Amino acid sequence: MKSFCLSTSILLCCFFSFGDDADFSPSLESKEGFHHFLINIPAPRGLILDNQGNPLAYSQEAKRGALYLKRLKDTETPKEVVAQVEDVLSYLECVGIDTIRISKSDIRSHWENRPFFPLSLTEAVTPNQMRLLEYGIGENDGAFEFQPYYIRKIPGGEVLSHVTGYVGRAYPEQYVAVGREESLWPPYEGRSGLEKSMNETLTGKPGVMSIVFDNDGNEVYRDVVEPPVPGKTVVTSINLEMQILADKVLKNSGHNGAFVAVDSETGDILTLASNPGFDPEEFISGISSARYAELSQDPDAPLYHRAVSGEYPPGSTFKPILGLAALSTSNVNPGTHLSGPPAMEIDGKVFRNWNSDHEGYFDVRYALMRSCNTWFYQAAFLTKDKPILSLAHRFGLGYAPDVPLEGVATGNLPAKAPSRRGLANLSIGQGEVLTSPLQMATAMTGFANGTRIALPRLVVQTQDAISPDEPSVFEPKFQSLGVQSMNMNVIREGMWGVVNQGQGTGGRARVDNPQVFGKTGTAQWMNEGEERRLAWFTGFVNASTPKIAFAVVTEGRSGESMSGGRNSGTLAGEVFRKVYEQPEQFAVTAPSGPANYYASYSVRQPARSVYDRTDDGGGSMGLFGRSESYEERRRAQQAQRRSQPRQRRGIFSALFGRRN
Repeated sequence: MKSFCLSTSILLCCFFSFGDDADFSPSLESKEGFHHFLINIPAPRGLILDNQGNPLAYSQEAKRGALYLKRLKDTETPKEVVAQVEDVLSYLECVGIDTIRISKSDIRSHWENRPFFPLSLTEAVTPNQMRLLEYGIGENDGAFEFQPYYIRKIPGGEVLSHVTGYVGRAYPEQYVAVGREESLWPPYEGRSGLEKSMNETLTGKPGVMSIVFDNDGNEVYRDVVEPPVPGKTVVTSINLEMQILADKVLKNSGHNGAFVAVDSETGDILTLASNPGFDPEEFISGISSARYAELSQDPDAPLYHRAVSGEYPPGSTFKPILGLAALSTSNVNPGTHLSGPPAMEIDGKVFRNWNSDHEGYFDVRYALMRSCNTWFYQAAFLTKDKPILSLAHRFGLGYAPDVPLEGVATGNLPAKAPSRRGLANLSIGQGEVLTSPLQMATAMTGFANGTRIALPRLVVQTQDAISPDEPSVFEPKFQSLGVQSMNMNVIREGMWGVVNQGQGTGGRARVDNPQVFGKTGTAQWMNEGEERRLAWFTGFVNASTPKIAFAVVTEGRSGESMSGGRNSGTLAGEVFRKVYEQPEQFAVTAPSGPANYYASYSVRQPARSVYDRTDDGGGSMGLFGRSESYEERRRAQQAQRRSQPRQRRGIFSALFGRRN
């Protein structure tokens, strides 16, 4: 990391070491026939690095073609100047070099207002293009030069496009009279992502150069009066190798979506993958309005940062929070068995489980493993809305994470559940509940840690380019959950079963060592006015360095069936198996011994009736369904007796007859 900063300083010194042997004095500016200017030197923008010191964005020296109009062959009239410039532009285009869009009025204005300064014709040219132009551009060879300047490079390209963002010119090429704050070239400013939010830190301080020209436009003196100070280095929490892998897996899935991974011990965001992305370098030299319209109107929304800005119903990934809230009340404990019928009637509406079979009576561990909707409806009614919503807020839902990016989603938590139906929807992460992938990954740090969530951190420190050994550090921050460790362990056991038990819904995410604890989720959401399906998989990896909490979401296409385990769980498993097969590449530590975590589950067989227990008045009823009347219960009992075979009589029948 330090060597990269040092190389930037060396480049800076070499880049601006002009006129060392010149023997001119400042008094030259007052002599007749000379023209003196003080010009700003744009400072190179600071580096953006990942957590291993790999560059995510940096400034690089480049060359661009320019014409000194005073040195053109024919300069009697502005018309002649314009014609010669257009000839040079045509030649450059003919040999395949992209030129800057310059109008005739721009050329005329430059000639009239700043004839001593070079007129830039191209953006950065490649070494091959420079060699091609060594053969000359015709009769105006002496007027054409390659001018050094800085360009911004983002080596990750689309992989980190939403995180690093992009830069643009602070102002366009100038053709008017030279001003007091004139620069050698238009500097860059951040337009999105970290480039924008950390713009002041990255910009640095411009230097000052003294330049003298004679009447013929020849430069006779140049001196750096004040050297520029490079911008500061921004060190992020991103793990570039892991980000590349997550991005690749998302793209290969064929679905739009996001993959967020967070170090649960520090809150460091390791991946913020969002698919699709865009090429940020398209914006650096100025993107055309047609191309920008193409990107902004693309139905797949490549400019949209799903990992941070996406607001989705969390579906069943909300159930661990509900389960923990339920255990925190006196109405539900680790041994409480509720039923798992295929459907329940709530205030006149049927709410269904994903499984059409009755799953029996079971505890919260088994309910999480099987993701039984009807079990959680009942748990929500026993818990009430306030404890659920209060705990969800402590898990980081309902407010925007404090990360330096644009469009960070707040999500939504209702102030209360307006009805029993609303509470049922809340229990399975539907209705008014909305979360971002970053929020869900943050919530999972709570289950990984047990007592607190780690608030997300994207920028770890900033370093001065001159003295990088004295960084400004952004310390980790945490928020207490205020839950009992016994209850937290019960929920963890359920999340372990989701992935590692045969009946769990997230088996595709299984990693032999370290083990994955997770929760699948499938949700309905509206996209462009059309109802579609979402697939979620959230959880944490039970390793120590780091203990990674994560959230994966994939968006279904129109009419497509989605499953949290099949669509998103598969992606999580693919990423984490690769990460722990090659721990050094991904800067993680794999556990040395075999995984030995185990959880037990308690389940009883289902009742014959869809109604689950008897109320105080003797009527059979679903725990939160409508009560059966005495007549309904009597008819049900009669139908049950009629369906049974008649008892046989006699000793032989008593001894050997069929038993019921």
